[in-house]
Amino acid sequence: PPAPYPLGGEARDVVEDVRRLGGFGIVAHPDSPKPELRWREWDAPFDAIEMVNPDTGWRVQAQQAGWRPRLRLLSALVDYPFRPAETITGLLAEDVTLPARWAAIAERRPVVTVVGADAHARLALRNSDPGDGGFALPLPGYEPSFRVLSVRVRPERPLSGMAAVDAPGVIRAIRAGHLHSIINGIASPGWLDFTATSSSGIALEGDELQLGQIRGSDPRGGPPGGPVVLRVRTNAPPPFTTSVWNGAKVVSGNHHEQEFTLTVADAPAAYWVEIRSTGRSRDLAWIRSNAIYVRGSGAPAASGEGRPPVTGSQPMFDGATADGWSVEHDPTSLAALDLAPAVGRNELRLRFGLSNQITPAPVVALAYATPAGLAGHSAIAHRPHRARRTTDARLGAVTRSREGE
Repeated sequence: PPAPYPLGGEARDVVEDVRRLGGFGIVAHPDSPKPELRWREWDAPFDAIEMVNPDTGWRVQAQQAGWRPRLRLLSALVDYPFRPAETITGLLAEDVTLPARWAAIAERRPVVTVVGADAHARLALRNSDPGDGGFALPLPGYEPSFRVLSVRVRPERPLSGMAAVDAPGVIRAIRAGHLHSIINGIASPGWLDFTATSSSGIALEGDELQLGQIRGSDPRGGPPGGPVVLRVRTNAPPPFTTSVWNGAKVVSGNHHEQEFTLTVADAPAAYWVEIRSTGRSRDLAWIRSNAIYVRGSGAPAASGEGRPPVTGSQPMFDGATADGWSVEHDPTSLAALDLAPAVGRNELRLRFGLSNQITPAPVVALAYATPAGLAGHSAIAHRPHRARRTTDARLGAVTRSREGE
């Protein structure tokens, strides 16, 4: 179902909205050289991340200094009508820092990796966006864009060919990370089967494999219960190179055989497979698997020290007046604040009407002024604030200085 209100504003808020509304949040073109498109909220609980995006590739070429990158773009325009998918593939860029960022997050929680075509059929010049005004080329076309790269999803059962029947299973598989990414512009079709086996069972891409424990050991943690066996099968051409990674570190590389096994220690890890197009004019990651996560089953980490006792507080609502409170809103929306009677007490009631504009996103705020500042205070609220709403909306809290920051 559609969102009950426009998804916009701060990136971390959009991620929260997508998850709360049951969606699957994918970080698109996170390494874009354009600041407005680059991702910065790495602590947000997004579900997946794009590792390759053609839009980023041509922007990287366009921003490089010198005549060679420009000659390369001009050559691509000439070659595109004859070899469209291969030409787009030749402009793809790989950010060496992106796998490390993913690995840091994967140590804490699963994150699905995908690729995205970012197909707009409109190449805007001057490093602008496809939706912006100005001169643009009707390139690349949708079909060539979709031939450049793809994700190979492994659903629970074979597809029937009926979209309404198959869609839920495909979505579940994507959410679970049961997929790998393929750059079809390098070679097609690509195929990979990656599994991990231990005393705990067998795991596919995206699955979690619990650390095995020796029988009779302490359930809160103990000696490992045996090794983990990784199995890789692929149809990669012999010159291509297959490597097995644990997060940002190579566990075993320089494999040119199409099938091999690898025995690793029974320890926390995030194993994934990368197959590179060794021997081609550009050495790119042809296939990238999703990770198989090996997790510990020990006791949770001890929590930190409790909060210090409250030595003083300042009430924000006295129950009798709305002193100190006010409303703020964008120029196209309306808002009003009332003191409303309730059972045994008074409440502050915020009435508002958000406009239907998309950009900038409409906003209404209930503000509380602290003329004396917040020095000496360590928290906004010792006890939770309670709020009730009668319409769908995003609720959040911020602290702003006198200068407006």
